[in-house]
Amino acid sequence: MKIVFDDFKSIIHVLLGIITKLIGKSFPPLALALIIVFTVYEVLEKDSPENRLGDFIEYLIGYIIGEITFKT
Repeated sequence: MKIVFDDFKSIIHVLLGIITKLIGKSFPPLALALIIVFTVYEVLEKDSPENRLGDFIEYLIGYIIGEITFKT
């Protein structure tokens, strides 16, 4: 069963991870708020646990891409 990059929302999760990293460089409290909102949204979403795990992985991949790309 494929749980990562399985639908169009996967791209949004990755982009949100990158955006979170970018915002965190200039305003860390807002980045923390984004992480909390994403986590709460995923916990409350009525997807299977496997799909929610995949969404978290996609978000983390985006965050890591942001870390590598925008490293100072």
